[in-house]
Amino acid sequence: MSLADLPFGKAPAVAYVVAGSSVVHGDRSIDLEWEVTAVEGDLVYDAAEGSIYWISWVGPRGIIPLTGDASSAPVDVGVPMWIEDDRRIVYAANKPSLPQPLPDGCCDGARVVGHSSDSYWVHVSSEEGAWLWDFAMGRTDGPVGRSDASEYIWRIDGLGSGLLVDTGPLSELVVEYPGDEWAWGNVEASGVPGSSDPVDYIERERLTARRVWLTNWGEVLALEPTGRLVVLGSEVARDRDGHRWRRLTGSRTALALPLDLAVTGVVTEGPHTVLIDATDGGGYRAWVRCRLRSYRCEIATELGPDDMTPD
Repeated sequence: MSLADLPFGKAPAVAYVVAGSSVVHGDRSIDLEWEVTAVEGDLVYDAAEGSIYWISWVGPRGIIPLTGDASSAPVDVGVPMWIEDDRRIVYAANKPSLPQPLPDGCCDGARVVGHSSDSYWVHVSSEEGAWLWDFAMGRTDGPVGRSDASEYIWRIDGLGSGLLVDTGPLSELVVEYPGDEWAWGNVEASGVPGSSDPVDYIERERLTARRVWLTNWGEVLALEPTGRLVVLGSEVARDRDGHRWRRLTGSRTALALPLDLAVTGVVTEGPHTVLIDATDGGGYRAWVRCRLRSYRCEIATELGPDDMTPD
């Protein structure tokens, strides 16, 4: 079986990039005059220039510049956020963007990886470690008008040799460890401004895989060492402090895909539907739509070597 044996379905409901510079969303597209480095929702990033743009699909199509000083790709956490000059977090609401300084010791090569869905905690990761920022209170324009936002940023302890790579919708942090080890868990924080109290990462689950993804609708996908892409059985667990996470039940169901795929990324498209950027052993690449209840898959669009999908 190869990816070319799958049936064709409707076009992706998520924007992607064709030939490096044409942003496509459904039956609409916008051609850019430079190569895109990353795409996230309606945001595109040009790392060479440090520029982030918002693509408008409503009314006259437009390309709206947001910054020319970005040192990381943007993340849409309800509000677009990114890092500028490795020194400050920037968020762009419907007002002039306001940068918030990162604390001393953070973070060369830093990027925003996501936020906790049941709080205003934004998580920043770098090779040096990970940090938690209270987005609601730690802002100069926040509810109380803080003058020192750095008092609301704390280093996350307990990751060991792990690298924070993503967040899940149940407030999990996804951590990658050497040797194809992946884990997720929660953090405990006092939230006291300027406090030296530790923000501790509590590991809940760990498994061996080439890659792990937590979807927006509660499923867990894993690319096994054998190259099989599976949906892991899980259930929502809670502790006495209100932390929630996906607890694995032990079941594994393979998606109807060829074995030994090279999988670049998995993106949630809709309720229990994901888009998988995959290349089979014959070099055929496609954005594949898989339904996580029926485990059936189809081609959403074929992809060329210079095309780019969200990671």
